[in-house]
Amino acid sequence: MKLIQVNDSNLEFLGQVKALYLEAFPKEERKPYPIMEQKQRERKMQIWAIVQEVNCAAEINQKENNRDVLEFCGLAIVILAQEMVLLDYFVIDPKKRGKGIGSAVLELLKEKYVNACLILEIESTSERETGLSKEEQQIREKRKRFYYQNKMRNTGLLVKLFGVSMEVLSDGRKISFEEYLKIYTDTFGECIAEKIECISR
Repeated sequence: MKLIQVNDSNLEFLGQVKALYLEAFPKEERKPYPIMEQKQRERKMQIWAIVQEVNCAAEINQKENNRDVLEFCGLAIVILAQEMVLLDYFVIDPKKRGKGIGSAVLELLKEKYVNACLILEIESTSERETGLSKEEQQIREKRKRFYYQNKMRNTGLLVKLFGVSMEVLSDGRKISFEEYLKIYTDTFGECIAEKIECISR
């Protein structure tokens, strides 16, 4: 499993990253992709394609024609904030799920940002929002179990992020709402930070 940065000098997986980003995340949770590209140029974000090496043989029994190709498996988009890294978007291609890829990538990210506190947001499981179906509630709870199984823990922060209730998880460290808010302020400015509220801490 590998992480390959998708930027101006490496566009190989750009189309697949964009397509999965648009497919996987609802409109109200998506940031404009060009803004994220600009923030990457400013060294405030990083956009990663998740890939794995797959051996392809031109013909069976002709080992000399074997070659490894990189197969797209998902994406990870992070915000860099001094001693913290926010995993802003993380999704595995639906066709690749159930194979341990998500857990493997979380370990890769922890290794890559070993000197930083890795944090992420998940849709709240503690609040039953109006109109939330039983199926959606189960999806949220399953997502939370996945992160708990991979040693992410609840920080106690519950925030309203662009109108969506989100729980903030980390790889162990407690963080304050002020530290969390500063990530958005430093990256996107006060206009974005004003749309984030603290529900509980």
